[in-house]
Amino acid sequence: MATYSINLETITWEATDALLKLDETFVGTPSYLGLAYFWAYEYRHYLRSASVAQCKKVHKKWLEADLDFLETSQHHWDIIGEVLKKDVPNLDEEMQNEIDEQLGEEYGYC
Repeated sequence: MATYSINLETITWEATDALLKLDETFVGTPSYLGLAYFWAYEYRHYLRSASVAQCKKVHKKWLEADLDFLETSQHHWDIIGEVLKKDVPNLDEEMQNEIDEQLGEEYGYC
């Protein structure tokens, strides 16, 4: 079996657009190609700059973990961090900071 790859930097805009539209139909399935956006808004700064291979890997891991692609959770973040090898937000820590701030304001500590 021969291996073939498409250099996305050399194809026409028409071909790129067609591939993106096709890949949008594959979001949430094992057939995802790694081109279309599939994530919630909160992940945009991490995943927009990810490679096709990294997007495919994150997508596959979220699919295997049965995660909703449009939700935000620590499990989502942990997978992004693992695949991209980057530090990611800790929602538990951020949530506790917000609670502490709200309590401080409520009781006049801030």
